[in-house]
Amino acid sequence: MINHNSYGCCSSCHGWLALIVYHTSDSPVSQVAHYKAGDVTWTRIDARTLLSDVIYYKGQFLAVTSSDGLLSVNVNSDPATTTWCIRTTRASPSHTMTHYSLVESSREDLLLVEKSYSRSWDLAYKMWCAYGDDGGAQWVEIEGIGTDALFLDWNVSMSVSALDFPECRPNSIYFLDYVDWFPQVRVFDLENGNVEKVCVLHDPSEECLLPEPKRTGIWILPTMV
Repeated sequence: MINHNSYGCCSSCHGWLALIVYHTSDSPVSQVAHYKAGDVTWTRIDARTLLSDVIYYKGQFLAVTSSDGLLSVNVNSDPATTTWCIRTTRASPSHTMTHYSLVESSREDLLLVEKSYSRSWDLAYKMWCAYGDDGGAQWVEIEGIGTDALFLDWNVSMSVSALDFPECRPNSIYFLDYVDWFPQVRVFDLENGNVEKVCVLHDPSEECLLPEPKRTGIWILPTMV
C-alpha cells in the first residue's frame, strides 16, 4: 500500500521529466522513480534512505531526507545517481513528530521547512535557507519569509509573494489539517505563532469520505504562472 508521495517535474523544448518519491507499508526506506518523455515505464532509483520531499530547483532534482540531509538526484546518468549536497547535521527530538518540505521562495531561495508536533500536539514551524555551493552548502536558520506566503502539503509545496497576491497573508504558512476527519485549510503566522482556520473543505453535515490514509491536496496558482 502506498502511504503518500511527493514529486517534482520539469519541461523544456526537448520534452519533460518527472521524479516521484513514494512510501509503501512494506519498506522502511523511500521508493524513488523517474519518467522521461518517450519512456514506456517508470525507472526505479535506489535511494536507500527515508526521504520527506523532492523539488526541481535550478536545473536539478533535490530531495530532503527525514533528518534534513539534502541529496541531488541525477536522472541523466545510467543508472541514476544521488549525491550529497548537505549532509544530515542533527537528529529530530524524540518527543516530536516532524516532516520536512522543500520550497523555492519568490526570491528563488531554497527553503527547508520543518513542521513538528509535540506530544501534546502543539504545532511549530522552523525554516532554513540553503547557502553556499554544492561543495560547501549548509542550512542557515531564518526567522521569517518577509512578504512571502508558503503553501505546504505532502504532495507539493509552493510560495507566492503577498505583493502579487494581496489576499494572502505575508510571512505565513498555509497548510491542510484534519479535525474529526474533515480537511481544513489553516494558516500559521510566523511572527507570533498563531494558527487560524481559513476554511473547511467539506460540509460537516455530510458523511466524511476520507479513507485512511488521509488524502492530500495540491496547491494550484490560478494565474498558471
